[in-house]
Parts: sequence; structure tokens; C-alpha cells
Amino acid sequence: MSKLMPWMLLASMLFAGACGSSEEEAAPAAEPQEVATEPAVAEGDPSDEELPVPEDFEAEAEAEINAENFAEELDSLAAEIESDG
Repeated sequence: MSKLMPWMLLASMLFAGACGSSEEEAAPAAEPQEVATEPAVAEGDPSDEELPVPEDFEAEAEAEINAENFAEELDSLAAEIESDG
């Protein structure tokens, strides 16, 4: 195997050199396009203040979930996530 390695290296170098193209054959560079400076916002997209965050649900979760029913609540959340996906 070690006797074959130099030949494989030489063959791969020759192949790589033969595959290269000259600058004349290269395709011309595409002209730069204008880039929008502000992100597009679709109608009806919620603002940052409208998006729910974990803190919005913290008080409700503390009131409803306890040591006796946490496994049932976890299973129901997992089922809800799987049905949405």
C-alpha cells in the first residue's frame, strides 16, 4: 500500500492541474445587485412586543404544574408539539 501512495499522489496532482481553467475561459463575474437595507415585513407579521416569550407563560405554569401532575403536563406538551410538527 505504501508503494502505491506516491503514485496516487502524483496522479491526483496531475488530475487537479488538468481540471483547472484559465482566466480566459472563466465566466465573467456577475454585476453586484442592490441590497435592501431594511428587512421586508409582511402584512400581519407580529411585532417583537406581540411575540410570546417564556416569561409570558411562567406564572400560569407555576399555578397549574406541580410535583403531582408534572409528568402528565409534560406528556401533553410533547403530544402538542408532535401534532404541530
